[in-house]
Amino acid sequence: MPKIVKILSFISQFTLIMLIPTIGCFFLGYYLDKKFGTSFLAIIFFFVGAAGGMTGVYKLVKSTFKDNEE
Repeated sequence: MPKIVKILSFISQFTLIMLIPTIGCFFLGYYLDKKFGTSFLAIIFFFVGAAGGMTGVYKLVKSTFKDNEE
């Protein structure tokens, strides 16, 4: 596989792994804010989603560099 394809694949995986949990958790918090009449859950869930995304990115980078060393 050409190197540019691997790089583009890595960038797209990085982006999706970071965005999907962050945006998903934000909208879940926004929905719960509207349902319960609060105004802070969206912010809390945003950070929870961002932390989950960072964990996923860490695992992706760790496995990618582990594969390159072998």
